[in-house]
Order: sequence, then structure tokens, then C-alpha cells
Amino acid sequence: MIQKEDRWIMEEIFRLSDQALVRMINGLFGTEYQDEEKIWKEWRDQEALSVCLKVGGMNRYEFSLRRLDGCLQICAENRGNIFVYEKMAVGDVMQIREPQILYFGKNHREEYSRTLEFPGKERVELPIRVITLEDCSARKLEENGMILFLPFLFYCICELEVSDRKKERIWKEFICHDIVEALDRSFKKGSLTAFDVQRMKQLCRHMAWKMLVREKWMQELENQEEMLSSLEADVKFLERVHEMEMNKKEQQYATPRCVPVPDSEL
Repeated sequence: MIQKEDRWIMEEIFRLSDQALVRMINGLFGTEYQDEEKIWKEWRDQEALSVCLKVGGMNRYEFSLRRLDGCLQICAENRGNIFVYEKMAVGDVMQIREPQILYFGKNHREEYSRTLEFPGKERVELPIRVITLEDCSARKLEENGMILFLPFLFYCICELEVSDRKKERIWKEFICHDIVEALDRSFKKGSLTAFDVQRMKQLCRHMAWKMLVREKWMQELENQEEMLSSLEADVKFLERVHEMEMNKKEQQYATPRCVPVPDSEL
């Protein structure tokens, strides 16, 4: 059952930069779209909250969110060039679910495909990726190209059945170190822009306050300041990045100087 909060987070995630969305698609499906590719979004209201991304006006990729037995499952599906397929009579459509199964940490990742067979026996295989979030590793999520879904890891920690003292340590390590380091790596790789990083921190800050407001140890002012300040947007960082970008543009569009040619070369 998709909750109202899930819908809000999902919508905020897919409002991040086109560069972040393109990088995620490239990582999941092995495509080579450029960062400048334009993306169009189409939201669909179904049992599984989903959004369809159209890249470069041609190919489509659908991302769905489901809740299964207390776990969150993300399904990413290559829908191919839907405009071409809609004009062709589709024959048998076969689901193949066992080409490969991968595991990373406690996160269960499946890879399979949908095969479209047309009347002329042409076949097109469209890959599908299914990731079930079952742990709270921001590093693993970043390594596997799914850093955009970082806010959903807060639900995973809430489901941990450990002592209050151990859970407090896990929360602090996750918020004060893991999240910040994962976002920093994503920025250096180009998976997230400077603005994306700060927006992700705001989303995580929202989730932290929502999930921890009833925890006894979080009632202490010192803990609140430590946890929430780690996820505060870094305005100075944004100013530095903006200044660097402006300097690059000025150099790019600067009028080249005329260099006098020595008489000996005339």
C-alpha cells in the first residue's frame, strides 16, 4: 500500500535535475545519454506509484515504487521506443525473469527482461531492474546508481529490531556520516549536481525529523542539533559552485585578444 508520504518523496526525487535522472538511467541500463538530454515526465496513478521518463523525445523508462511485506521495492523498466512499437502489430509478449540475479549488501536486486516478438519474427528485448531495499547502506545504494532513492532508506532503519542504544548508534552513523559521504561521492562523480545534493539533504532532514521525533534519545537538544545540522543545506557551497560556473562561462565567451605579429613573420 503506497502511503501519502511515499508519493511526496517520489515526486520530489523526480524533480531533481535532468542530469541526475540521466546518470541514473545510464547506470541501470548501460545507456550513454549525455547530461544535456532533455527529459519529459509522465506520472501514473496505479497501485504501484510510477513515473515514466521520456529521454530525448524517443525512449521511455518507467520507475515504480511498491511496498511488499514491510519492504520497499523499486522497479525500473526500459519501455523502449514506444512510438515505434505502438505502430506495429505486437505478437506474443514473453516475460523472462531469470537471466541473472545479483545481490549487494542486504539489498536484493533482480535483473530480467520483457521480450517483444513482432509478426515478422523480429524480437526486441527490454531490460527490467528490480531493487528491494532491505538495509540502510547509503554507500551501497550510491555504488549501484540508486542514490536518488536515499530518503527511502529511513524506513529500513525504522524496521530494525535491535536495542534502543544500538539503534541510536546506527541512526547517528547513518545521518552524520553515511549520507553526507554518499552524497559527496555522487557529486564528485557527476551523478548529482550541487543543487541536487542540497535538495537531497533537505529531503533526508525531513525524513529524519519525521522518523525520530518520538525517539527518547532524540528529545535531547544536543542530539537534535547534531543530527539536523548534518543535513542542513550548505549555502556557502552552492555560492562557491555558482561562482565557479560563472567564471567558466565568462572565460568561454570572452573575446579573444588580438596578438600582434612580429615583423619577421610578415
